Amino acid sequence: MILAEQLEDDPDNNMSDTQVEYASVILSSGKDLLTLLNGILELAKVESGTVTVEMTDVPLHQLRRSLMRDFEQVVESKGLGFSIEMAHDVPETIVTDSQRLGQILKNLLANAFKFTERGEVQMKVGLAADGWGAEAAALNEASSVLAISVRDTGIGIDKEHEQRIFEAFVQGDGTTARLYGGTGLGLSISRELAGLLDGEITVRSVPDHGSTFTVFLPLRTPVAAEPGSFSADLTPAADGTEPPVAWVGPRGQLPTGSQQHPDEIRSLEGINVLVVDDDFRNVFALTALLERCDAEVTSAENGPDAIAAIKQMPNVDVVLMDIMMPVMDGYAVMRTVRALDEFKSLPIIAVTAKVVAGERDRCLAAGASDYFPKPVNTAELLAVMAPWLPVRTGPAL
Repeated sequence: MILAEQLEDDPDNNMSDTQVEYASVILSSGKDLLTLLNGILELAKVESGTVTVEMTDVPLHQLRRSLMRDFEQVVESKGLGFSIEMAHDVPETIVTDSQRLGQILKNLLANAFKFTERGEVQMKVGLAADGWGAEAAALNEASSVLAISVRDTGIGIDKEHEQRIFEAFVQGDGTTARLYGGTGLGLSISRELAGLLDGEITVRSVPDHGSTFTVFLPLRTPVAAEPGSFSADLTPAADGTEPPVAWVGPRGQLPTGSQQHPDEIRSLEGINVLVVDDDFRNVFALTALLERCDAEVTSAENGPDAIAAIKQMPNVDVVLMDIMMPVMDGYAVMRTVRALDEFKSLPIIAVTAKVVAGERDRCLAAGASDYFPKPVNTAELLAVMAPWLPVRTGPAL
């Protein structure tokens, strides 16, 4: 997918329009397949009971800001109205699993935008006295219930299909999948996740006039803990402490995000990058991506080689570290590197396909400066790298 993205961009302008279209189809198909696989795996984990929730205090203003930012481009591209309204009586902070709630709401909003061609998408947050099912014990017993509704002016759903859409691989009457695409897993996963949060999702819809999905959650007493965040720049380590400053910023400084804005990165000229990965295909793809941006790239295919390369290359600016490597994994490599005084402030970004709950914490606790999940998207990777890159004088950056 990384290489298909490079072909689609045609940086050397030496491909025909048809060849660029071929690359676009390859990339699009890969993304669709990846979405399907991730959806199946997520649903399997939820249904098998292996997904756990981590309750933290979540400020609602962070939730609102994060969702507005996430869907900003969609709103602009489709020319739709979008608003998130908070009732005056809702608490400033709720207790829930920020990651799971964020996943639910993003699924609902993504569906709303996908099936709406004109009009608006509106999210409202308020308190509710009813509206959920009689069998929802946690909601019935709660002293207060929070209702988050997502309303659109889209195609709507026939009454007979309202409950079927929560089944896996189902979209409306079956024709919506052909017209709009998608896996039909988002609502199934969202319903299961809502159940894990002791909540429920309901739907009301009128064909050709739109739908309203509402997430009901029991309000809990805030816990004495650091607030959860939908868009945190730094995540605490596994034990709840902040990672030592020695490895959380460029040359020992906390990243402010102001050194270089991701949009300003047009060239990585003068930047030395060490790519550590045991799969030569990943090394090849990342090297192609970085060299296209004029970076100097060196690679290592295992942990010992990576440590040796770091010791022999004092001019390395940033390390992209795979985690799941045989013999010596990425955690062990980072701990070994951080034990060396001269490399305590070397920026190391964990780039891994190990995308599970708590993985970011584990990487930061082992010594990573930042964490980036595979598959790699060019723009997103550069955005993660940006705060850790040294400022070069001259035309480089």
